Amino acid sequence: MKTINEKVINQRKPVLLILILGLMVIDLAVLISLVGKFNLIQNLIMGWIFSMVYAILMFLFFGGQMVLERNVENFSEVEKPIMHVIPGKKELEIFPVDNPTIKVVEKPVEKRTYIEVPVVREKIVYRKKPQKKLNIPKYNFVGSSESKTYHKRNCRFSKLIKRKYKISNNSESFFKKKKFKKCKICFKRK
Repeated sequence: MKTINEKVINQRKPVLLILILGLMVIDLAVLISLVGKFNLIQNLIMGWIFSMVYAILMFLFFGGQMVLERNVENFSEVEKPIMHVIPGKKELEIFPVDNPTIKVVEKPVEKRTYIEVPVVREKIVYRKKPQKKLNIPKYNFVGSSESKTYHKRNCRFSKLIKRKYKISNNSESFFKKKKFKKCKICFKRK
């Protein structure tokens, strides 16, 4: 025969002892209050202190639980029938269990496969009409009507001249006739 160790938690507490200790704490508080001739606030503080001490003592002495252990020798196992569905039948069939094992019933698994069909999309390409080439002349010299100086086209100072003061021409004599000065930086380089 099989034996089972069973744990039973005993929840009985000595209620009478707890009540007697509570009454003793109240009597002690009243006695100290009368002897000390305390006012109302001092009595409330003393009552609070005594109640906290009483609660802590009750928790420490009577808060634990007793555990009993006993051996049970006579018990019986109950077998329940296993119910399972057979594929293709709508009704449940109940089979008695001779051997308590789990039976695996294989069901056909329906797998759906998705095939991606490539979608052909027409790409619309817009062609720009060929633009006419702008005929912008490149001048060799650029001058400033504000500072009365002229520079070569690739001089760094020629790029700083504002549009409203910019004068462009291909000949250096044009600027000399108008009494423009040469740039000291771009004409020094060769």
